[in-house]
Amino acid sequence: MEAYERYEMLMTDWASEYIRPFVSKKKKEEIPEQFRVFFTKLFFGFTEISSAVEALKLGEVLISLAPPRSTQINRDEYLKYHINAYLQEVYILKERLKSYITKLKRVYSKTKQKNRFDKQTSPLFKFVKVSFEDVVNTRSDHVHSYRYSDDHLDRLSSLTLISRYKEDFIDDAKLKFKWVQRTWKQRVKENNKQTMKLLDIYFDRLYEAVTKDGRVVVPNNALQRTHNQHINR
Repeated sequence: MEAYERYEMLMTDWASEYIRPFVSKKKKEEIPEQFRVFFTKLFFGFTEISSAVEALKLGEVLISLAPPRSTQINRDEYLKYHINAYLQEVYILKERLKSYITKLKRVYSKTKQKNRFDKQTSPLFKFVKVSFEDVVNTRSDHVHSYRYSDDHLDRLSSLTLISRYKEDFIDDAKLKFKWVQRTWKQRVKENNKQTMKLLDIYFDRLYEAVTKDGRVVVPNNALQRTHNQHINR
């Protein structure tokens, strides 16, 4: 089992165990506020990362698909839209990975788990920054001002525009679209493959950082709900 999947299973097992008493009773109870805060940082923090990962996978699929056959959709803009959406999700994933460690570091800063957490996660801040640097820089230089483009996407847009009025450019525009789409399909596929490898390294360390004997360590001020969790006193 890969480290990302192992951590995902850890989170789902732990979360289901903790919230079951609140969802199974006929008379619903409110989750204590202190535990809700911890639950949000640990579990929902992970689901935000998981959501970004799934968005990258979706982006890979959408970039490889043919655009809908509609006169209201320009093929070049359709492709550029999904490329920009994909790059934005890469940037979001990077920021969520950084934020997740930072929030959990504060959670465990005054517990017996502190030294273990710091030892495992201290290299991850630089690791995340460096690992995502190339693809994120492709996007972050443009994110606050204008959409990402490059020479090939610009040429595709030009050919597409001209082909609307000059029929002899239609084939050129179609060929260029196929080339750009194929290129980005391969690029995104490889990027996602490498991203999953990076996530395995990240979550391998994080698993060790938040567990003891394979179980989540819950700080004593988070109001444990089950007797068999490890609590820092």
